[in-house]
Amino acid sequence: MKKTVLEAKESIEGAFHGKSEAMFVSAWDYDDDGISEKRKDDILEQLLTAAENNNVPQMKSILSLQPTLIKASDADGYTALHRAAYSNSVDCVNFLISAGASLDARTKDGWTPLHSACNWACYESVGILLSNGADVNSCSNGKLTPLHLAINAQKPLERTCTTVYYLLQAPG
Repeated sequence: MKKTVLEAKESIEGAFHGKSEAMFVSAWDYDDDGISEKRKDDILEQLLTAAENNNVPQMKSILSLQPTLIKASDADGYTALHRAAYSNSVDCVNFLISAGASLDARTKDGWTPLHSACNWACYESVGILLSNGADVNSCSNGKLTPLHLAINAQKPLERTCTTVYYLLQAPG
């Protein structure tokens, strides 16, 4: 019997009904160590925040002054494209790709923007990244693919299943 991705996810969730979900909780989601205050006068922080907030006009303005910031990252290695992808800021994802942002940029943990989008089940961003050549099989430092992260996303079922579907349909 063939199952759709949605049916498979529902049956998996059913197997864990009433059981502890602790094994699925990411410590990263609750880790405030190393968090620093955002500096409003920091132009890189302004760019990264604009990416998270889907503010293309502000990004264009900043990059017109300092085009090299397209490759810059925060202390953890997240670029503007990573932040736009995990925030599902699709206008910014499209803009950054057209402006030359790297689909292969890596965080300290080896995550690409596709890993970031998949971890938060941002399927719109996933679709854009894949259609622009993101590597569906890229592995993080911990040997996790975007599919591993998508399957374990603690997001609404429809978003998670759509993300997984996009990944499974991607060539590679």
